[in-house]
Amino acid sequence: MREYQLYGTGGHARVVAELATMNEWTLCAAFSDNAEGTFNGVKITPYETGTLPLIIAIGHNATRKEIAERVHPVAIVFVHQAAVCSPSLVPGAGTVILAGAIVQANVKIGKQCILNIGSKVDHDAVIGDFVHLGPGCYIGGGATVGEGALIGPGAVVMRNVHVPAWTEVLPNTIFEKAP
Repeated sequence: MREYQLYGTGGHARVVAELATMNEWTLCAAFSDNAEGTFNGVKITPYETGTLPLIIAIGHNATRKEIAERVHPVAIVFVHQAAVCSPSLVPGAGTVILAGAIVQANVKIGKQCILNIGSKVDHDAVIGDFVHLGPGCYIGGGATVGEGALIGPGAVVMRNVHVPAWTEVLPNTIFEKAP
């Protein structure tokens, strides 16, 4: 098994740690700025620079960006075995693609993104850095999602539409154009 470090100890971190185990990675360090105790049997400590791959498992986009810029991780990508991704996909460093996600042809995904369970990204879409696609959302073909945007659960971004950086698209809404 390969070893990795995890930054974060909340709900998203539990999901990522389980995915890592499924992909035959072993957790050797768990970092948090405010948690104590253990995480999956590993003592939680403040961040320490290391040479092992690090995944930032923080759901909040701005916090994930701040940590990535502070620690400059040797980032890895985790893709769940039950995700369906085009062979042309090359996700950015630190991106996590969870079960049931579908990514079609010619999609570009930036660094440190989360494609949550059942999210769908259609052909030729561009997903910026630090984006979180919520469970069951749909990104239409040719759409672009700007850095740090949060697409809520069940939301639909129509084809060829641009979602500005750091925009929150509410759950179960249709995003047709920027306000």
